[in-house]
Amino acid sequence: MPLLPSTKARELSPCWCSQPDPPKLMAAEAISSSLLLLIIFSFSSLAASQTKTEDGERQILLRIREDWGKPSVLSSWNDSNSTNHCNWTGIGCSAHGSVTEITLVNESISQPIPTTICELRSLSFLDLSDNYITTSFPTSLYNCSNLLHLDLSWNYFVGVIPSDIYRLSPGLTDLILSYNNFIGDIPPSIGRLQAIKNLALDGNFFAPATIPSTFRNLTQLSSLLMSKTNLKGEIPEFIWSLKKLKYLYLSANNLTGEINIDGTIGALGLKEIDVSMNQLSGSIPEEFGKLQNLSILDLSSNRLSGEIPISLQKDVGDNPDGCVCTNHAEVRQRPPASR
Repeated sequence: MPLLPSTKARELSPCWCSQPDPPKLMAAEAISSSLLLLIIFSFSSLAASQTKTEDGERQILLRIREDWGKPSVLSSWNDSNSTNHCNWTGIGCSAHGSVTEITLVNESISQPIPTTICELRSLSFLDLSDNYITTSFPTSLYNCSNLLHLDLSWNYFVGVIPSDIYRLSPGLTDLILSYNNFIGDIPPSIGRLQAIKNLALDGNFFAPATIPSTFRNLTQLSSLLMSKTNLKGEIPEFIWSLKKLKYLYLSANNLTGEINIDGTIGALGLKEIDVSMNQLSGSIPEEFGKLQNLSILDLSSNRLSGEIPISLQKDVGDNPDGCVCTNHAEVRQRPPASR
């Protein structure tokens, strides 16, 4: 095996030149070239993949339009249209061109929601409110694994809300089913959708029932809209413990008993409370006086007795638009007139 010159020999030899080792230099150049080719290939593959995704989603939207009977409102959903599908009516996309949103409000859609809609894998926002859809609840939406917002309100959906509705996306934050023709029980399994922030079931024809106890698990809840849902029994005490609750609407039901708060009220962020047009009795809880953000408290058309707590009048009065409504009387607090 040939020996490399020692350091001392290199210093003494007039013929020794300090130059890069040719084989190492060639290897470095080869690695750099390979890395450059890999980067170019990766970008090319990414671009090709994105183009393929966009073309695929464009075709899915065209199939959805076909299933909906080619309504005139979706005339921009046209394969002969050179416009990017992200600019079509009601469509929103991510920065990468994936469809994330479909918003078609009050567009006279009457056909069922196509099952192909969940082939849009990035779909997170679906608003089809104020249309004429008359089917049962579309369980095909269970396949929309990234859905965060679902608004099917003000349609004509019929039948029961399925007991396995918990199979909707576990990340769902908004479930808006107001003012349809749903009947039967309010599914306790909704309580398994623990990411929900806004739950609206108002204006349906459910069977008489109490608020499901499983709703205590909805700890992220910001608004609970259950007016005109045939509720009976007492308002469960856990409602007042939901710390993120801001809007509570339980009006026009058959709720009875007193408004009981177990210990200290936890829902200190409450802004609006409407429990009017029920059969509630007893006095107004003093704990309501701790709600510093409260602007509306509607207790009218009940069987309440006693006086409005002074602390409550003051707190609501801090908001110029604040009002306390009890029985058939309304007490409004206005700021003093300027002099």
